[in-house]
Amino acid sequence: MAFQQVDSQLARRSLPAGLSLGWLVALVVFLVALRSNGYGSDLGYWNSWMSQLQTGGYQVVNANYPPLLLHWLWVGAQLLDGVALGRVSTGLIKLWTVFPVWISWIVLIYQVASALERSGITPRSSWVFWLTVCNPAIIADGPQWGQVDLLYWIPISCGLIAHQRGRHLLGPICFVLGVAAKFQAIVYAPIFAGLYLRAVVSQRRLLWAIPCAACVFLIVTIHPVSAA
Repeated sequence: MAFQQVDSQLARRSLPAGLSLGWLVALVVFLVALRSNGYGSDLGYWNSWMSQLQTGGYQVVNANYPPLLLHWLWVGAQLLDGVALGRVSTGLIKLWTVFPVWISWIVLIYQVASALERSGITPRSSWVFWLTVCNPAIIADGPQWGQVDLLYWIPISCGLIAHQRGRHLLGPICFVLGVAAKFQAIVYAPIFAGLYLRAVVSQRRLLWAIPCAACVFLIVTIHPVSAA
């Protein structure tokens, strides 16, 4: 009986059918699209900001962008210093900048595949799954142009899942992380506000979620803002 329970748990935790193939296709598409020249204006910003972070840190960077991307570029700048590299090619900076977009894309593919499987649909036979894997908007905006509009998806989706599972304290925290990743995540504010207010009626202790979320936002923003 114990072995049967373990087998059933492993079966439930197995990846959705076709997910590995979808991830492989997404990786190939990502690498092929990455070879394009990209959108010169944004690539110029990423290049300039990483160079400024490499030479003078947050004190000299002149960027009007959410802090999580600046933290990611700062990590890249430290790695360049660690391997004693000076200025690098725009292609390498583009790869470093959009790598979190690829991670967000992979997570989105997994979420779509899992939702389809819970609905009794095999992902590899669903056009919804393959449209997510080969979504032209994601491809053009991310690896091809070098923009980061999908950057907020992981914290926003985690916040929505947290509310769905009754972990309402995490919802506002994930939301502010999404805003700190990309300001466009503010469009989800009415959704999170509605979910939070519905939960707080029955759980007064959730009132602490707002100051907790504010503290998280300050933690991720205070260093680049104070340096500026």
